[in-house]
Amino acid sequence: MKSIYMMMAMAGMMGGLENPSMPEPKQRPKPRKLSPEEEVIELEKRKEKFFLDLAIHNEERKVKFPKFKEFEVYGLPIIAFSLKNAIRDMNSLMHQNQISMKPE
Repeated sequence: MKSIYMMMAMAGMMGGLENPSMPEPKQRPKPRKLSPEEEVIELEKRKEKFFLDLAIHNEERKVKFPKFKEFEVYGLPIIAFSLKNAIRDMNSLMHQNQISMKPE
């Protein structure tokens, strides 16, 4: 009886026994490689969405928080409480739209 348990333990340690309750990890499919023309089109779409999101953000802030000030971050106006928050909000909007800008 002892040897059966010993053999099961050895098989488990060596990976011989699989646990059926453990699902296999799913792999995300890799995104399709875009052609240079498609990349340009995709970037333009992202830029348009970013500028639209920025405009909506600024309008909401003007209405909800009338005492907030307008700051310039990466050459674009954004409404926030402080410069630190303006940079944070701008980075958040850029991250959501998968774009980046080089600081001047």
